Amino acid sequence: MDRRAVLKATLALAAGATSAPVRAQSQAQTTRLIVGFQAGAGMDSLARVLAERLRSALDTVIVENQAGAGGVIAIRAVKAAAADGRTLLLTPSSPLVLSPHTTNNIGFDPSLDLMPIGRVATFTYALAVAAKTPARTLAEYVALVKREPAMASFGTAGARLTTHFLGLIFARGVGINLVHVPYRGAAPAIEDAVSGQIPAVISTTPSLTALHERGQLRILAISDAQRDSALPDVPTFAELGFGNLVMEEWCGIFAPPGLPKSMAETIDAALRQALADEQVRQRFAYLGFKATPQPGPALAVTLKADSDRWADIVKSSGFTSND
Repeated sequence: MDRRAVLKATLALAAGATSAPVRAQSQAQTTRLIVGFQAGAGMDSLARVLAERLRSALDTVIVENQAGAGGVIAIRAVKAAAADGRTLLLTPSSPLVLSPHTTNNIGFDPSLDLMPIGRVATFTYALAVAAKTPARTLAEYVALVKREPAMASFGTAGARLTTHFLGLIFARGVGINLVHVPYRGAAPAIEDAVSGQIPAVISTTPSLTALHERGQLRILAISDAQRDSALPDVPTFAELGFGNLVMEEWCGIFAPPGLPKSMAETIDAALRQALADEQVRQRFAYLGFKATPQPGPALAVTLKADSDRWADIVKSSGFTSND
């Protein structure tokens, strides 16, 4: 399936997911798939592909965007929802495994206030500079920032997210002072980098790939353990000597606490069936996600391990609430 065909199919799914509330008026059951990011964001696009495929097993599934606080608002909403199988959360891992270590009184305990249903996919991050920025390699970028402090700012989708920490850890590793510019979502940060309003941006690799290919941005390194086949010319942080910047984030489906086991198993079965669909996997890949299913109990173990890992990272990074 070529990229044009995949795009048409993805847009068709998004249209179907968007129109679901109208059809739901005549349906006995509606499942809300809540996403903590704005419509059009990568997580939203992923949710709409998934929602369309899940409908064959879960009746009507609608995507509901409750954006804000880096995904935390959506998590709180699902925590407070009825445990009846009709409210689900699709979230990246960072609000669950990173935010609790950087935000006081976050309002939930990931291990107690959500029931893991299953992992959906994984994705990575990239550091890119504006096309007019003279640096063409990571080493040149470091030298540029040292020489011209005005080039030290970098944008991300928000404060205290994985992208924020990637920049913080990188800067301290090479001995430069980078100025973090948090935005309300990735899109405006990327737009400002493309227009040259900020010299650099750190975002998900798929959100930057097409812009890199068109020459509107220049990706200098990615956080994957190995080079991305879609970006064969771009090195990884690891091969440039930054092994601590190998960061692959996952996203998963969660339910409110107390969901009956039988309901959780039904949703998990539907999710695994959806992720086994080759068309779904191709659409994920087009959006920059790799389908990597993992059942709920195993996801709970992954969540705990990643939370412990990020607790150590946050502590060793020297992060303070002023960063």
